[in-house]
Amino acid sequence: MILENIDNDNINNIIHTISREIDWVNTQKYELKNKEFKNIIFKNTCTGIFFHECIGHFLEADYYNSSPIRLLSDLNILPKNINILENYNSSNYVDDFGNKVTNNISLIENGKIKNILSNTIYSYLFNIENTGNSINEKINIFNVPRMRNMFLQPEENNLLDLISQINDGIIIEEISMGEVDIYSGEFTILIEKSYLIEKGKITRALKEHILNFNIRDLRNSQIKLCNDLKNKSSLCCKSSNIIKVKYCTPSMLLEKSN
Repeated sequence: MILENIDNDNINNIIHTISREIDWVNTQKYELKNKEFKNIIFKNTCTGIFFHECIGHFLEADYYNSSPIRLLSDLNILPKNINILENYNSSNYVDDFGNKVTNNISLIENGKIKNILSNTIYSYLFNIENTGNSINEKINIFNVPRMRNMFLQPEENNLLDLISQINDGIIIEEISMGEVDIYSGEFTILIEKSYLIEKGKITRALKEHILNFNIRDLRNSQIKLCNDLKNKSSLCCKSSNIIKVKYCTPSMLLEKSN
């Protein structure tokens, strides 16, 4: 049955992917030595993981009240061109507590926090809407709010045009994992595959490295989104509970504030 669903286009894509991975393994890689980059491009294969770590966990109700973003008087946490939906076109009618799932809920609108992801327990504790985001790997694990399927509204920027405008930066193709400190607002991502951008050209491959951010800094940064939406999924571990999460996101350029 699997073979029946493979056509020539799929085979060509598989061969291309395998070829690229072989090239990557055999490529000599450059090691970054504590260099800070102001311009960072995230391919559409990893933009979703970045936003999952930088904003998604902070807007889960069990984390939100302990995070620094709840102290923002204006709730403006990201640049004004950022709009994020959660439970995007979800096929789940109820969550693991049997509560109705709120589809296409606006988390971020024009850079401003609009809603918090919740479940039965935390909607009662904090007197907020139950969005139906109880998702559990196992029935014997305490139920906490989780992200399910994120959508990041694209813009009309072209990825190649953005690359050509960068004199010194990096482009990230794969993120292997991320980690969040909800109390400080710090979050870290482990970069598995990336390249230097020098004078508008993608040049040297980079060794695996770590990038550190703080959620407070993003509101003063500039983000340019591309027009190349892509569906992607990954695994997320929270409270010893591993689930599959999905993203529909474009590539983006993050220009970090000084």
